[in-house]
Order: sequence, then C-alpha cells, then structure tokens
Amino acid sequence: MQLSRQGDYAIRAMIDLAQHHDKGPIHTEDIAKRQDIPKMYLSKIIQALAKTGLIRTVRGNKGGIFLNKKPAKITLFEVIEAVEGQIALNECLRYQGACSRQAICDVYPAWVKIQEAFKAELSKHTIGKFAKQNGKDTNEAA
Repeated sequence: MQLSRQGDYAIRAMIDLAQHHDKGPIHTEDIAKRQDIPKMYLSKIIQALAKTGLIRTVRGNKGGIFLNKKPAKITLFEVIEAVEGQIALNECLRYQGACSRQAICDVYPAWVKIQEAFKAELSKHTIGKFAKQNGKDTNEAA
C-alpha cells in the first residue's frame, strides 16, 4: 500500500492549518503556496476534509478554513480516511463477507491483526505532533 498524492497533500494541508490555527481563518491560496499544492487539487481535498468534519470553511471576505478540533486531537488515521476512504490492506478486510474464502483462509486472521496494528499506529500520531509552532509542539500549545 502506498499513500496517494491526495493523502500526502491532505496531511500537509492539515499540518499547515495546525501551524496557523491560532491566527484566524486560513485561505486556500496561502496553504497551496506554502505547501506547494496545486490550488484546484487542494480545493477538492478541502471539500473532503470539511465533509468529514475535520475542518470547517467560511465564505466571504473574512472567511477561510479552520480546524474543527485542536491539532493534538486530529490523527493521521482520520486525515487519511477522510480523503482516501476506508483503509483496507486487502479487499477481504473491507467488510465482513467481502471474500468468499474468508472463513477458510489461513491468512485472513493475520491480515486482520496487521490492519488493526496499522490503524492503531496511525491513530497514535496527531497533526499537532508534526506542526511546530514557535518552536513548540502544538500538542503542548493547543
């Protein structure tokens, strides 16, 4: 499995938002410029992040993008699933019964454990951990 460009851009955008979360609304253009993300591509990512409630957007002159939670409460797992959809290391893990061999497959229990460990590890890491603000970890500052 490899993180898509969309997932990478979403993480970079969220870290940027975390770095500037105490400065009011952030404009898409500013994030795009600082993070070297094409503006049109970023707009689609912003929509996905807003749809899942990780961020909120406000239109108008005083509008922009805001984090909906403190950076220390937003995990990599949440960001990735917001733009990539459900994480499944193998098709058989998407939902119960996705594979007709699930009940007899010797590898299935291993896939389940590996996926659970992967999700748990992604959930340990927060956007705040990666967003340095005034030389401090935003897990402390938020």
